[in-house]
Amino acid sequence: MEYTKKQLKELTGAEYYGMYERLNEYILDSYNVNQQWDKGGKDWEICLRYGRSGKTLCTVYFRRGRIGVMVIFGKEERKKFEETESRFSETIRNIYYGAKTYHDGKWMMFDVNNAELLDEIKMLLEIKKSPNRILTMCGYCCDMCKAFVGNTRKKDEREILAGYWKRYYGLNIPVENMNCDGCRCKKADAHRVDDACPVRACVQDRKLTDCSECTDYPCEIFLSRKGLSHAEADGIEELDIPSYYEYLGAYDNQSRLDRLKEIDKKIPFWEKAYRNKDINAFSSEPNGTLKEFEYLLDRQAKILEAGCGEGQNAFYLARQGYSHVDAFDISEHGIAKLRQKCEAEKVQLNAFTADLTTYQFEQSYNMVLCFGTLHFVPREDWRAFINRAKAHTEAGGVHIMQIFTDTVPASADIAPFAVGLAKDGEIAELYADWEILQFKSYTFEDEHPGVPRHLHASNKIVARKRVFLEQ
Repeated sequence: MEYTKKQLKELTGAEYYGMYERLNEYILDSYNVNQQWDKGGKDWEICLRYGRSGKTLCTVYFRRGRIGVMVIFGKEERKKFEETESRFSETIRNIYYGAKTYHDGKWMMFDVNNAELLDEIKMLLEIKKSPNRILTMCGYCCDMCKAFVGNTRKKDEREILAGYWKRYYGLNIPVENMNCDGCRCKKADAHRVDDACPVRACVQDRKLTDCSECTDYPCEIFLSRKGLSHAEADGIEELDIPSYYEYLGAYDNQSRLDRLKEIDKKIPFWEKAYRNKDINAFSSEPNGTLKEFEYLLDRQAKILEAGCGEGQNAFYLARQGYSHVDAFDISEHGIAKLRQKCEAEKVQLNAFTADLTTYQFEQSYNMVLCFGTLHFVPREDWRAFINRAKAHTEAGGVHIMQIFTDTVPASADIAPFAVGLAKDGEIAELYADWEILQFKSYTFEDEHPGVPRHLHASNKIVARKRVFLEQ
């Protein structure tokens, strides 16, 4: 069971070994999990189970020229998948609906034969569990370190770890001193193996979370605490895969931070803000146009906000006493943040995750809102959504829609995501059969952390469904 990198690569072949490495890196970068190697059963040579506290995240299976991934979805995970299944390819959906459901969940086996499928498996894992990895300031993983107090209390393997530290790092630290609360521990009497760590002092002085946020990364201070990658460790003395991750994987900080910086480039700034409970992606106040036309509603009006993000508009309406407020967004973090706010302030509204491109209306509404979201889906999809929304709006009902246009180029912060910029006036054409209460075509200045001030071109429309059309 103790395969080296070379042996596992010979078993699966270089291409499939590379896919395993990508998945393994993603899981260990994202989740606080242990690894358990085992026999693979009748169809596979070996398997690797990722889990914690008796709960399995997923299992990777290996045989000659192939790898497979097993993911099991319980009831709640199946609900989440089915709410946003349009994000997944037909291949994934077919495997999902073709998989058997047992008493403990739906067992899905994926024969991983391409990189695109691997990316979708990562999305499935995020449905099963939100990433929960917390790194040290230099990028180490405390929960993987045998010197971390939480691990020494469960199973003390510090003597073995001391041997690895001496062999691979030339460190001679007495076992009794290998007891660490971690660099983020705020206890006055916290113990740290490296109490004079210059990286910790630098990160705290610059008010960063970790080194990956620093414009000087990787600097000499960071490199003074750089750990060994598996390849670098093998250069000293070849080490099998289980032993490397069991005793040295916690310290491969540069590889980890380099990967996370690449991933970070692909996450829009608003999604990062949704994940941070202490900041708002946008204003915490409701949109001014909503307040301007709120007088058209009565307290029993049925209201939907599509692409609500953190839900400041829906929250405002519910707090004002509107009793039928629905709000959805594709971001689980945005919806979770809205739900937490509603719970804390005892506000009632129906917040849920859904994909605007495939959302199917189950009732008609008196008002449908969508601010700053439509341009992030293809034009044919946002046009189709508007038509579905119009068909599910009561006579006399109102839409307030805002979308960016291509009058000015998309700014750097949204350019990779703004796939559906409208033509100026295009959205007004979709409401030609409604009463236009307000239409604005305008540009405005905006700025976000790390992005210089820039312009957005926008259209905003307020339109009312004519009553006689329903007669």
